[in-house]
Amino acid sequence: NGKAKYIIGQGWTIEKLGINLSQLASYNQQLQVVNSLMESLDEVSYKVILDYLIFGGYSIEVIWNKAGTAITDIYHIPFHDVRVGVEKDIYYYTSKWLKTLPTGKKVPVNDPTENEDWTEYNSFSQKGKGKQLFYFKRYSPGVDYYPLPEYFGTIAFIEIDIGISTFWNSLIKRGFTASHIINFYTGQPPTEKQKEEIANSIKKMYGGAFSDDAGGFVLNFASDKEHGSEVETLQTTDMDKQYDLLNKTTQQEIFTGHSVTSPMLFGIRVEGQLGGRTEIIESNELFQNIYITPTQKVLEDSFNYLLEKKGFANRLSLTRVEPIGYQFSEGVMEKFLPAEAIRELIASRMGIDLSKYKNAQSVQVNTP
Repeated sequence: NGKAKYIIGQGWTIEKLGINLSQLASYNQQLQVVNSLMESLDEVSYKVILDYLIFGGYSIEVIWNKAGTAITDIYHIPFHDVRVGVEKDIYYYTSKWLKTLPTGKKVPVNDPTENEDWTEYNSFSQKGKGKQLFYFKRYSPGVDYYPLPEYFGTIAFIEIDIGISTFWNSLIKRGFTASHIINFYTGQPPTEKQKEEIANSIKKMYGGAFSDDAGGFVLNFASDKEHGSEVETLQTTDMDKQYDLLNKTTQQEIFTGHSVTSPMLFGIRVEGQLGGRTEIIESNELFQNIYITPTQKVLEDSFNYLLEKKGFANRLSLTRVEPIGYQFSEGVMEKFLPAEAIRELIASRMGIDLSKYKNAQSVQVNTP
């Protein structure tokens, strides 16, 4: 979400060169409503950006007028609900590719074409009628139909992060640590099926979501000790330190996988970093240059191509956002700005409407 806000910035802006005020007003009006849902281009774009960040691609439904000469509406189509045809220029959409059985298991729908929202699209082109789908995906070497997300290399650490939180949550709720040996003294050794049933029952009650991968407990079946059962705890040395180190490593790997230059840009304090104003500004500049600006360029190129028939070709651009405003000393402002500009700046910061004060005097800023 934080990356999406950086990318959308202050929203779309229009290049004013070569157009008059009437045309500019018309373009701005078109950007405010791009479909029958009364969504603006910024609103559609934010959904598009989230899909692009999560899945590595996005899709937009394009509606043409009857003559096929102009685009009337564009809608965001959830990327994960789109399937690519074998021909690659045909796409299929439905929100119900899977159905949930009474057991909770999800299985493919036998015939998704019977779904009410089933739609078949032709690939977008600059000439068309009816509905088309603009399907965009980032380049993934060796992958033909669907893209890989940019954070693909850090998925294992994302799963670790989920596992850490799940473990602690399970530990708090159940009061049952995951490091136990449970000895069953059964006399008569149980069958493999009975062992499996016992293990599944214990997992269901105490194991937690990650017991299979983490080795939550060990079952030991014996034939003596009066046919009872015994639970032994296996204490791990410096377990708290191990989890602390694992948590820090996981956070760093996740941020690296998302090309984040500094977690401070997203309000996360990092141990050992001062988090001063200059450091945040420099981190923002680095993040903007190596990630945000190139990503905005990808989206600008695709949207300018998509909306060419609306007259926006090479006119749309995304404005950047600053995480913290620049401040200048009084001496610098007095040196480079006229007194009237300083007056307006101070009034703007304080929320004062200067038009109410017709006889207001200009402000002279004196420095020591």
